Amino acid sequence: MTVQLLQSLLVYAVVALCTAYSLWRLMPAGIKRHAAAALMSRFPRLQASARLQALVQQPSGCGSGCGSCSSNAFKPAPVAQEHKIQLFRRH
Repeated sequence: MTVQLLQSLLVYAVVALCTAYSLWRLMPAGIKRHAAAALMSRFPRLQASARLQALVQQPSGCGSGCGSCSSNAFKPAPVAQEHKIQLFRRH
């Protein structure tokens, strides 16, 4: 194999991994839960993963970070203080 071919394969692998990572991060929690369960059932070695087990057991809507319900764990931003600005006319 030539060097150019190996470089191309490496670039394709990096792009594929970055795409998979960004899709996983942007995926809704329900789909992530089903995908994690499917991965754990297909690959028995992944059943030891604490992250995947926690994701599969996570209840929908509670703490999933979607922000669409009143049980959102995020606190509202603090109210900004008012500052007076004094303007002067030029002569």
